[in-house]
Amino acid sequence: KERGWIPMDGADSDARRFALGASLLSIPFVVAALWVLLGARSEVRGFFLEHPLCFVAFLSAMLALIPANELIRALAYLKGVRSSRLMMGAWIRRGMFYAMYDAPLPRHRVLFMSVMPFLLLSALPAICLPWLEIRHELRVVGWFLVLLHTSLCTGDFLVWWRLLFRVPRGAWIHNNGWTTYWTTEHDRAA
Repeated sequence: KERGWIPMDGADSDARRFALGASLLSIPFVVAALWVLLGARSEVRGFFLEHPLCFVAFLSAMLALIPANELIRALAYLKGVRSSRLMMGAWIRRGMFYAMYDAPLPRHRVLFMSVMPFLLLSALPAICLPWLEIRHELRVVGWFLVLLHTSLCTGDFLVWWRLLFRVPRGAWIHNNGWTTYWTTEHDRAA
């Protein structure tokens, strides 16, 4: 990286340790999601047998969680989806979808981008679910999806926490592979 860019200490220097931390953090959310779904399994199974299209919608929603998460991330960069710096794709070998912006961004923008998928796909539905007048089975499925998506956000939580407390306000952030760099000396025009 160029002079003046400081590599973040901690998990970025060891991608496996970071992935392990995010995975361990996700376990309670996965357990809670399964507990919610399995606690009402006979009702949910009966509902899906009566409404097979709802089962298809459920499976589609589960499969769409990760791509939807990355699309929200891409939009949250606030750089436009047609930007030549925005990269979106799937890394099949690692089983990952990604959206990343390949240029320095202000710290506040990266914090915003990191939290938006959680806010839109977990927090907002969790706030709305108790107020919706829907069948019990659909509420159970909704809570399952909220908790499952929250488990997918644990890596974002770790990134957000580290940036919030280890990178000064006004700094610029740039990723190079698995390493995150920051600087307070970035020339916006460069």
